[in-house]
Parts: sequence; structure tokens; C-alpha cells
Amino acid sequence: MSETPIVPLIFEGYGITWSVTSGGEDTTEEITNLSDPLPFDPDDITSDIKPPDPFINKFQWDSVELKYSIFEDDIEPLGRFNVKASVFGYTTTQSNIGGEDIINTYQIPYELTDLTITSEDPNDGGTWIFPDDYPEQVVDANHPTQYGGVIMRDGDPGMYRDGTTADCGLEDGPKNDCILPWSDTNRKQQEAISAYNYIDVFDETEFTFIPMNSNDTLDLKDNEKFRFTPLYPDVLDENGKHAPIYPMNSVTTFKPDGRNSVTVTYTAKIQVKFTAGPNKGKTIPLDNPEATIKQICLQDVSDYAKQMEQLFRYCNWSNPGGHSNEELAPRYPLAYPYTNINGFEGLELGQTPETRGDDKENAPLERGDIWYNPETEERKYYNISDVPQGLEVTEGGGGYKDRKAVVCVWLPPSERCYKITDQTNLPFGLLCDIKTKDGEVVEAVVSNTGSPSGWSDGYIVAITGGKNNARAKISIKDEPGWIDTYVEVY
Repeated sequence: MSETPIVPLIFEGYGITWSVTSGGEDTTEEITNLSDPLPFDPDDITSDIKPPDPFINKFQWDSVELKYSIFEDDIEPLGRFNVKASVFGYTTTQSNIGGEDIINTYQIPYELTDLTITSEDPNDGGTWIFPDDYPEQVVDANHPTQYGGVIMRDGDPGMYRDGTTADCGLEDGPKNDCILPWSDTNRKQQEAISAYNYIDVFDETEFTFIPMNSNDTLDLKDNEKFRFTPLYPDVLDENGKHAPIYPMNSVTTFKPDGRNSVTVTYTAKIQVKFTAGPNKGKTIPLDNPEATIKQICLQDVSDYAKQMEQLFRYCNWSNPGGHSNEELAPRYPLAYPYTNINGFEGLELGQTPETRGDDKENAPLERGDIWYNPETEERKYYNISDVPQGLEVTEGGGGYKDRKAVVCVWLPPSERCYKITDQTNLPFGLLCDIKTKDGEVVEAVVSNTGSPSGWSDGYIVAITGGKNNARAKISIKDEPGWIDTYVEVY
């Protein structure tokens, strides 16, 4: 019959029984990469056998392999990597055979006030924590913090019985698919991917690229703001045509990171309180309140062509979706309009763009610019209100017959000093349908077969045909702004 051990009333100290899942104790010394030599002789079995150390706080998780991608089919779930902790009190007794004192541990109940886990940038690149290291990118206040792309899960505060473990670890989402749902400040459901971002881990990769909304080449080393975002490959226009958003237009040069592995170090920290006795509610002084866990990230350096292929999956000009010209929205993928996206280039979440983004130094909006709101999935066009809505016949002219799609020609102001070169965008593309009586134009309406642009309210046009002497005045009532229908870019 076993006996229940007697728990002392007074302990000499307190500690944490740390452990990890999908890994074990870290018995190495400062091994940062697989190519580093072992700090001991593995064939030497002459060292003394020591009793188990209850204060162990150094561990290692199983290694993972990274790919140059953040697409879902290339992501390895990380939810199996967890850290467990329980609290013990201890006493010491002198060994009867000499040597070190014997440590006697006893599990005790505790109140968990804090159990957190974070990781360190293995490369000191300054872009490890998102969004903290990206002050220029507008992010909702509720967006989960990502360390190298990985989202952490802290422990649940509360009362724990003796021997009960609290745990924290890497987030995997409710479906174990690396997708973590979260609610933004407007209580709308969003999603974030929890997985290592290759470029954050293997940051010695060098390549030059052309970012979206640009024709200029940038060097990644000189542009620390670069991330594999924005990435919205499934955007459609108002007609159901594909209008995808990728963070780059093209990659111009590429030099891969030649390292086989990089080690990421995690730190778990715990704070607990007494739940009974004279110190109830007070913080328990712990001898080992922190634990470190290392994880080796591997890559296959034998196939650089595949890495290049992955990179081009982020490039507009490569048409990663493989859509035909008939399936793509106008001007995609090579000459798509400038695109404003909430949460990027200084455009706040929920804000209506009044200028172009920071990448264009907040230049004025132009005809046909796109605005995409990822929260609402709405896509709009900027209309500078240069499309005529009505025509008022001012001179009927002569020699006309009822006709459709009659060409209208802009008549510059009659002042002799008017300089045609001062006109930034010459009006063109206006057609009208006319009705006549006795050869005079009595009614003119804007034809839906034209593609007018560059017009202003009050412009005078000549209606061609007949004796070319009929005139009409343009009417445009709408103010410039964002509309749902397509606007052609000049």
C-alpha cells in the first residue's frame, strides 16, 4: 500500500516544472546552426550521473522546414509546439553518500496571473515583430502580434490545483490550419496566418523587385518596409472579372540565402500567486520563472529555381492566377490602375482616400484610380466627373437629320489669348443622339456608345454633320468622387 507523501508546511523555495510538447530538454550549449560543432564528445560516457534537475528551463522543439512562400498549401502547422508549467515548493536534505544535497519537490496549488511566450529576431533585422516593427503600416488595434509570422498563445489566468499544468505555445487556429480568426475594432471577423515568414527567418536573401503601383526597381536591403503584403489574389471587379492585388509587379534579380538552417529562440515567462496560507494572494518567488525553447528552421537549398517560382507567385505581371485575358479586368495584369488599399501606404482602416498613398508622396488622385477596402471587400473607381451627363442645344444649325452616335467636338473658349497647351487633358470621345426639325437640331442626348473623358460642366461642343453649325452645352452635375462603375484611365 503506497503512502501519500507529507507536504511540509514551510518550503525553502519555489520553482516551476517546465516541459514542452513536440520536443525535449535542450542538452546542447549555444548551438545556433546545424553546421556548428557539438560542445562535447558524444562517445564519452565517463561523466558522473547526476540526479534529475527540477529547475530545468532550457528546451528545444522539433525542427520545421520553411518554404519561400506564405500560401496555405506551403505552410506547416505549428500548433503542436507548446510549453507547460506547474508550481512546486521544495526542501533540501543532505545526501548520505556525499555530493550535492537532495532536492525534494512537492506540487502546490497556485493562481496563474501571467504566462507569456515571445521570440527573438535571430538576425537582428529589426522587422521581426508585426505590427510593432512596421510603424508605417496602418493596422487595426486588435490585429494579433506576429513574431516572424508566428502568432503566440498565452496561458489562461486562473486558479490551478496542485499538479495541474498551465500552458502556452504557438497558435494554429481552431481548425489546425494556421488560420486564426480575430475580431477587429469594428467587431468584424478577420483572419491572420500563423506561420514562419521565410524572409524574416532567412533574411540573407537578396533580390531587387518592382513593387506594386510602380515601375521602379527597389533593393530589399534598402527597403526594410517590404513584406509579402498586400496580398488579395481573389479580388473581382463589378463584372466578376479578376482584379487581383499582389505586393510586387516583378522580381528583377535574386540571390538566395545559402544557410541550411536558422535557430529561433523563444522565451516563456510566468507569474503566480499563493492560493492559501498566510501569504494568500501574494506573488510566489520563483527560482526559475523563465524558460527558453529553441527551434531550428530548415530550408532546402538544392532547388533555387523553385524559390524563384514561389517569388513570382507574389508578382502582378506574372499573372499567378493563370487567368486568361477574357477573365481579367481591364488593364490587368500589366497596366492595372493605381490601387489604394486600406491599411497600406498611410490609408487608415475605414478611411476614404483623398490622395494617393505614401508611396506616391500623397499625390492627387487621378481618373480611374482604384480603392479596395479589405474589410468590406468593396472595390471602387475614382471619377473626376469629366463624363457629360446632359446636353443643352444652344444653336440648332441647319442641314441635320435624326441620327445616333454623332461626334461632338470641343470648342475652346473664343478668347484670342487662350492657349491650347494649358489644357492638361483634351476632351474627347463624346457622341450624341440627335433629333431634328426642319434641319435644325432640337434635342441632343449623350450616347451610351461613346467613351467620353476630359470634359467639364459648361463646355461648348460642335455637333458634326449637317452644316456643322449646331452647338450644345455640356452639363455635369456630379462632384468628383468614388463610384462603383468602371472609369477608364487616361
